[in-house]
Amino acid sequence: MEEHIRVHREVPKESIHLKNELKSLSQLGDFDVIGFDADHTLIRYNVKDLAVMIDKCFVSTLCEECKGYPEEIENFPEDAVDIALNGVVFDMNNERLIKISDDSKVMRAFHGFTELEDDEITEIYGPERHFEFTPWEFRNREKGFAGFHTYFDSPGIVVIAKMMELKKKGLLEKTGKEMLEDVYT
Repeated sequence: MEEHIRVHREVPKESIHLKNELKSLSQLGDFDVIGFDADHTLIRYNVKDLAVMIDKCFVSTLCEECKGYPEEIENFPEDAVDIALNGVVFDMNNERLIKISDDSKVMRAFHGFTELEDDEITEIYGPERHFEFTPWEFRNREKGFAGFHTYFDSPGIVVIAKMMELKKKGLLEKTGKEMLEDVYT
């Protein structure tokens, strides 16, 4: 049986900025502003609470600044954020949220908050369930997709799912590309 080996590497002292500064501070109140990157942070946080907070900000902005969004977009339960998975791609042409494997195979797909069955995925993406996607391209409007790869991006998935639900109910008339433009406005 193979042993798992941990490899450690020495980090050059000049690349450590925050660590040395924190040693000299008695409390975080000494800072005027504290910023963080939700994916690479020293602070432990509740991802679901963060997603709910970001979702509320997104929706508020859509209702106040973008035209054509009914109030119903605010009336989804907080557990709607559970769809916010890292690594989801919005297929604008088919208006589906999809989770793709490393070899570009569609593993899961959603239309709004409804998860598609295997036969529905095959009907849209073919028997190989292949989706032409380049992971390092976050958005490619010409090819019709946008990737949501980080915790900060993922609440956008929830907003797009809400938009699709409103569209299914006849309360919203926007294309997938228009929905995405509004999310990134």
